[in-house]
Amino acid sequence: TDDVYTLSLKAKRYPDVDMRLALRQIESRQRYAKKLPEIVANDHWLFPARLSLEQCSSEHTARYKASLFAKLCTSFDSYADLTGGMGVDFYYCSQLFKKSIFIEQNAELCDVARHNFQALPAEILHTDSTTWLHDITHLNAIFIDPARRDGAGHKVSALAQCTPDITQIWTLLIKKSEVVMAKISPMLDVTQAMRDLSHITEVHYVGTATECKETLLITHQGENIDTQHIVHEDSLEDFVFTTQQEHQTLPVIASGIGAYLHVPSATMLKAAPYKLLCHHYNVAALSKDTHLYTSDSIPTQWHGKTYIVKNIYTTTKNDIKHLKALGNANISVRNTPFTADELRRKIGIDDGGDTHLFGTRVASGEIIIIETQPYFGARV
Repeated sequence: TDDVYTLSLKAKRYPDVDMRLALRQIESRQRYAKKLPEIVANDHWLFPARLSLEQCSSEHTARYKASLFAKLCTSFDSYADLTGGMGVDFYYCSQLFKKSIFIEQNAELCDVARHNFQALPAEILHTDSTTWLHDITHLNAIFIDPARRDGAGHKVSALAQCTPDITQIWTLLIKKSEVVMAKISPMLDVTQAMRDLSHITEVHYVGTATECKETLLITHQGENIDTQHIVHEDSLEDFVFTTQQEHQTLPVIASGIGAYLHVPSATMLKAAPYKLLCHHYNVAALSKDTHLYTSDSIPTQWHGKTYIVKNIYTTTKNDIKHLKALGNANISVRNTPFTADELRRKIGIDDGGDTHLFGTRVASGEIIIIETQPYFGARV
């Protein structure tokens, strides 16, 4: 609980202590207590440099990966993490297997891993994973999380620009392992990734209502007619669908605005089962290209937010005048020619408050403004 800056000023009082290392440990434990509760509670654990920490998985997402390996693998003799990093994913996934191999090109991270994984049957290798792959026979599971930054530290936008370039080694990965799991940036185009990588059997979108944290591409041995897409958010049932199901489904378009307005979560929007949502949750889309939904009842296990509809306005001067009387409101727009800030300036209100306005286009092509308030009631 000590303030890191205050402790740094007292460094001279502790000449026998590596204060740089000590301060890093204190700061890391304070900063990542919520993200990595079990690891932070482990006094033995050493934390590496901050960049590795910022890019590492959370305990929740690491446990989820381990649960997938537990479900998909037919035996648990060997596992390799080809991009070890800080080792959070390795820590949880490796516990399933008799032998686990941690591979990392950064020497410091390898040293940290040797310290942290003393109690595990783990082999720590400071080497190039692509070269290593050619020399092994077969594994039960492989995990790879390509670095999404170039040599200068800038973020890259294509799968082939990541390190290692899994588009070049994907066939080799499939040949060497029963199950292969690749973590890619949620910002990358999944459709393009599936074109670049063959035999993707599952795509998992892992996140919260406000953020898609991870996208996982999985290939495993066995029959699979169509790739399964799984939306996973904590405390909600997984939403599972196939690309073919979405393509063959007709959307349900709303003829009007019901009692409730529903906004899909960021994770669901990334997965994009826009038409299937209508049938699964008994809701209707405001238009074909407006990813807002409405209903007169609360859908069970909805992945996203629900709002109570209070009023519906047009963009006429008279209706804008009524909206101005609100004084303040949160504003979002969907499928409109104007931004949220432009709509705010047009209405002339401040940001904040309990009211949320949605400027959006409906099926007729008309642009309306929906006045809502958040729904906090039960869903099940």
